[in-house]
Amino acid sequence: MKLILSSIFLVIISATQQCNDNKSQTKSSPAGWTDQSTQQTGPSGNQNQSAQETVTNPQNTTQQVETTQQQQQQQAQDPANFRLSVSFYSIGTGTDQAAREKFDKFIAEYTPKVTAQSKRWGREGEIDYCFRLAELTPQQQADFVKKAREVLASSKLVHVNENAPCRN
Repeated sequence: MKLILSSIFLVIISATQQCNDNKSQTKSSPAGWTDQSTQQTGPSGNQNQSAQETVTNPQNTTQQVETTQQQQQQQAQDPANFRLSVSFYSIGTGTDQAAREKFDKFIAEYTPKVTAQSKRWGREGEIDYCFRLAELTPQQQADFVKKAREVLASSKLVHVNENAPCRN
């Protein structure tokens, strides 16, 4: 009997010790994480330069913007991509019919006229509209995309993507 009680006591003590060890580990930073402000070095190799200074370097920001613009141009030139795709989706309660009717009215009344491919894909009224907008100038395309986003801004059940493939 004493042997059983002492075994249980040892198990409880070791479990408590492991819990305390885990608590002290979670208070420190997780394994593999480092404090970026002390590990990064600046252009001169000085480790005292902060991470914020490194991130806000104007040369890096310019390079990132140029890379993003190049990626957008490549996406726009890909023949599989559409200039604008609008997807009305559902999370189990149907699509936002009011937003869809408002968008259909916007398309019908927009001048110059635009054409869209549409594809129904769900059981609750899900539908995608895919626009190439080849009939519009680049400025008109930008205007159409801006106005379409404004029309759809109030709906949470719509995905709007630019220069991306469409489902259909």
